Amino acid sequence: MTWLLVFAAWLAVMFVWLKVSALSVLPMPLLSAAVAALAVGAVLGPLAAVMIALWAWRVPALVRVMRDASLQRKRRKEAYLLIVLVANGVAVDKPIWTTMRDAMAKLPPTIGAEVRLIVATSRVRADYDPAEALRQLGERWGVAELVILGQIAQVSTDTLGSGAIGAFNDLLRQVQARSEREVELRKGLTSLTITGVAMLGIFVLVLLGMLAFTSTRTMLVDSGLGHVVAGVAFLFVVGGLYLAETVWRRQERAANAAI
Repeated sequence: MTWLLVFAAWLAVMFVWLKVSALSVLPMPLLSAAVAALAVGAVLGPLAAVMIALWAWRVPALVRVMRDASLQRKRRKEAYLLIVLVANGVAVDKPIWTTMRDAMAKLPPTIGAEVRLIVATSRVRADYDPAEALRQLGERWGVAELVILGQIAQVSTDTLGSGAIGAFNDLLRQVQARSEREVELRKGLTSLTITGVAMLGIFVLVLLGMLAFTSTRTMLVDSGLGHVVAGVAFLFVVGGLYLAETVWRRQERAANAAI
């Protein structure tokens, strides 16, 4: 029961770290490894401390990669919605900034707040360049298509011509191509993630069950065979976590690559 409570507390800390942006600057992988090693080492000895520290070191890193990937997908989808709404307005001869003001009510909260800030600032500051603000938002979010939207807006701020319409059509084709490629990339990644989470869950349950029995715990900690079994098991888990993290990073680079 004690081990289950400790594990639940660790999960709670991880959840808070993910949700509170101010805590993102903390080196959670190192902190997680240090705390886990101290707690386990005090009960099961240095060998168990080293093994659990390796596991606690890689898990936050993988979770952070998955969190960042999820945030990036959300930003990309919201940016694409803005591009589609503006392109639809341009297609019926509406100026870009008029279309963007009209689209604010239809946008999700995150990008809606950014667009409202850009539009509001452009009304009160004569030296403010909303097109440049769009480009900067695209660079800050890592969404190339949003940067291109700012470039198009710079060229055709209050006027509309065939060049702007053609540029938007090209941008929409790029958005569609990237979306289709991302869907294909996610199919394999989703299958891998489900398999990895299932295997990790089974391992954690087995580990907690083994620690609940004194005889099994003694075998793992005090015997040479137990050291070998535990060491191999933890090395497999750490290797799997590192592999999963690497796959997620590569998939994100592929998804963000230029079309």
